[in-house]
Amino acid sequence: MNSLIELILISLLIQFSLSDLCVDTQFDELESNIHQEFQVSPGYEICLEYPLTETKSKISLMFFGSNSHSSEVVIYKSLSDISMKNDNYQDFEERFLIHENPFREIDVKEYEDYAFIIIRNPKDDDTDQGTLILYDSEIPIPLLNGQPLNMKRFMDDISYEFVYTSKNNLTFVYSSKVKS
Repeated sequence: MNSLIELILISLLIQFSLSDLCVDTQFDELESNIHQEFQVSPGYEICLEYPLTETKSKISLMFFGSNSHSSEVVIYKSLSDISMKNDNYQDFEERFLIHENPFREIDVKEYEDYAFIIIRNPKDDDTDQGTLILYDSEIPIPLLNGQPLNMKRFMDDISYEFVYTSKNNLTFVYSSKVKS
């Protein structure tokens, strides 16, 4: 009987040590205005921290290519707040499904120095992958030569600043489709 209990405990320890949950892992730094690929599956989460500017206002997350209906994002304003109960995160600031909210605006005025972003797929057996980009209302968006910038959604009550430097004569084309 004791060997059966020991075998079960060892199995649970191995399974726990092989999982990559954000409650047990270091967070990788996320940069603004840069597309980042993600891949998640049950037991493997993406753990990102975004350093906020001194004049915190709003950030937005935009997701592309996710094909799962259960992939979710959980956001915390402090690393010490991150906790789990019954395989679910608790005491979070924001939680949403990617397929229902491919664009999400987050007010970070009350956050500490970072926004902690967890991307996970707790229910599907399949792997979900896609791309995300974070825009910070306090950081100018760089324009790169020969690379069009396509933004489909904008944050409420925010003006955007774009930056481009060149010694050549330039032509800028701006197009907007307004939907009511």
